[in-house]
Amino acid sequence: MVHIRKVYLTASPHAALLPSPAEMAKFDAATIEGGVSAVDLMEKAGAAVAGLIYELYGAKFGPDHPVTVLCGVGNNGGDGLVAARYLRAHGCHVAVVMTAAAKYSPELTAEVTKYVTLGEEFFMFAEDVRGLDQPGRQLDLKTLRELLRASWMVIDALLGTGQKDAPRGAVKSVVECLNLVRSEKGSALKCVAIDVPTGVDAGSGRVFEPHVQADLTVSIELVKRGLLQYPGREACGEIRVVSADISCSEGAEFSLITRNNAMVKLPPRRLEAHKGDFGRVLVIGGSPGMPGAPAMAALAALRTGAGLVSKVKFGGGLAEASIPELLHEVVPEEFERAAVPRLLQIMRGMSCTVIGPGMGTAAQTKDALAVLFKAIQEENLTVLIDADALNILAELLKEGENIKLSQAILTPHAGEMARLLGADSPAAIQADRYKAARELSHLTDAVVVLKGASSVIYKGKQGFVNLTGNPFMATAGSGDVLSGMIAGFVAQGKSLIEAAACGVFYHGLAGDQAHQKSRGPIIAGDIIAAIPGALAIGML
Repeated sequence: MVHIRKVYLTASPHAALLPSPAEMAKFDAATIEGGVSAVDLMEKAGAAVAGLIYELYGAKFGPDHPVTVLCGVGNNGGDGLVAARYLRAHGCHVAVVMTAAAKYSPELTAEVTKYVTLGEEFFMFAEDVRGLDQPGRQLDLKTLRELLRASWMVIDALLGTGQKDAPRGAVKSVVECLNLVRSEKGSALKCVAIDVPTGVDAGSGRVFEPHVQADLTVSIELVKRGLLQYPGREACGEIRVVSADISCSEGAEFSLITRNNAMVKLPPRRLEAHKGDFGRVLVIGGSPGMPGAPAMAALAALRTGAGLVSKVKFGGGLAEASIPELLHEVVPEEFERAAVPRLLQIMRGMSCTVIGPGMGTAAQTKDALAVLFKAIQEENLTVLIDADALNILAELLKEGENIKLSQAILTPHAGEMARLLGADSPAAIQADRYKAARELSHLTDAVVVLKGASSVIYKGKQGFVNLTGNPFMATAGSGDVLSGMIAGFVAQGKSLIEAAACGVFYHGLAGDQAHQKSRGPIIAGDIIAAIPGALAIGML
């Protein structure tokens, strides 16, 4: 297994795929069309889940550590029934609680029949058990609560990847009962979810109420993409993947960035290489209140390996030499419309131009950027647009400007993304980050990097998710460092989407290294200092 920040993938060549629920359903259907019955698929999935649980917790199996499996009436419940059967064979004391339904699928009916013939504890729960004609003992909420209190572990197999809204009916009652028991003082009840915790949207990561808070989520075949976006990620606990031999050769729209991805591999440098082989980066930005932002972006590009990096000095005069390795391009005018011709002349000689760090949103800046964006579009210049330049771009789009930037990378956080898409709030963006990244990319024809925990990258019909990084990177200047790093990778010959993937991956890795060194808060300069070490780790 490959371990990525408490996400354990299988060794499959398709392990990094992050399917939506619809894509996963297609994979299941393709497997069945290939000659594997739905029951056999359920058997493989449940057996794999039970095998992993035995591997992790089997030493405790026995009467003193009873396990309760909560099963719904769909395929997820069928997986739970199979897992319960195999756990019993491993020596686990198992009780199954199944929510009642008027009718079950043939596959689920077959699994119910297999299980009840074992003679193990099998309970049926419904909001109203009167007159219920189902196999197993009828269970009310009081008895369910006592059963859960007596359990050492509960396995959540209530709802699978198809959930789109909050749990209802009997499932809602079971989840509320489980949460009540786990909230009681002294409770150490462990919770393992099969495929996805109940109450979590496997496509977006949205979390409903009530929902299950798992200690471990065992995802079958592949991690579903919603499990990597917050708050869904938080509800999953540790994520481990088990294989059920499901066919997934068709691929998925999104994939996870790992060190094994070819896109983040950096080629070795020739012994006779010179600085011109590694491109030129220009940074346009800065204002009286934020003079350091463009300098941090420029230094990050240098640390990432760009051969030559320049920063624009507006208004003429002698440029400061605080970073001796940094070149300066002097523009006589301030950043206004009159400066655009000179800026374009400089940009034409660059591998990538970063626009926006510390720029401000003054009226003259907006006027200059409106002209500059049109020229960038006409000449197809390679740029990275960040920070205040994104906010100005949002204003221009709102005013009806049709701006297509096919050679651009946009790096908004949720607030900037909300402005770019005209959303009500950042919360609306966070509700489905995949959708937001896709929409902005289609709107502008650019590569989009939606920053934040589990950053999302998207262009065309291809997306990626990054898991490196930590909360201590939420500090002033961190985004400027990312912009410079991405531009540095563009300068070294990476395609725009590869450079974006490299940037977020190594930026997070550098942040992780900086935090490990400080053992506490870090600043943007710490991330820059850690870039060479992160690159060395990433190339192992």
